[in-house]
Amino acid sequence: MITTQKVYLGEHPIQDVRFGQHKVISKAEGLLERYIGDSCVLFLDSVDGLSYEGYGANTWYDLSQNNNVDIGRVKEFWSNSTKYWTLNDTITSDEYGIAPATNSFDIFDGDFTIQFVGAIDATSGAAGKDLCAAFTFGSSSANPGVIFYVVRNNLDANYKKVDLVLNGTSVGISTGDVFDTLGDFFMLHIVRSGSTITYYKDGSSIGTGSSSANANNNNDLHLMLPNAETNTNFIWNGKYAHLGFYDKALSSDERQQNLDYFKNKLNF
Repeated sequence: MITTQKVYLGEHPIQDVRFGQHKVISKAEGLLERYIGDSCVLFLDSVDGLSYEGYGANTWYDLSQNNNVDIGRVKEFWSNSTKYWTLNDTITSDEYGIAPATNSFDIFDGDFTIQFVGAIDATSGAAGKDLCAAFTFGSSSANPGVIFYVVRNNLDANYKKVDLVLNGTSVGISTGDVFDTLGDFFMLHIVRSGSTITYYKDGSSIGTGSSSANANNNNDLHLMLPNAETNTNFIWNGKYAHLGFYDKALSSDERQQNLDYFKNKLNF
């Protein structure tokens, strides 16, 4: 049993209310108690009903309370039973998620962490369908400020590898694979400390890159169909459960805490 804190009856707090194995807590409390909240500027969690309420909901709420995501027709690809999106190449230009440019996140000029949980469900050798990109944050599809993608063409030498692109320039593709088997969940951390960028898959380093680029901008954050509304070539083909941004380089212990949370929720 797990303690619930700061639940009130009138003006009096109720301590130690217990409901099975799940805490009943506010969004802000939950972020701090279950996973790392310090320096978090985006935390989208499809598994948490406080973040996404269920099939057909129009908003994916940011648990850091900075920038919610407007969900288009892609909400039809979400499942009440699995608690995540399962995307494929049939998604079209009006079916993405978008966070309006209410702020720039203002983290891509120094140390930062990008955190993602998902899975690649299908390979593709088709022209223009080689990559799965989780999001685009920038001024245009041709030269976004920030984007990361996974190579899903099993004929490509970089199959299963991940790359981060800042201001149109690759920081260096990973040397290790970001997933082992199609359909299996993975947690990816992309951490910049100084000018060194390290990729971590499920807590283990799978390669490094280098960039000191300032990729801050004041444009919309596109996810799921990230390469702008008119281009489906880089759609995330597979499961999509979480995206988070931190304004710092998460430590090993912090990454592990977040990994444990999602592994317990999604059983990977």
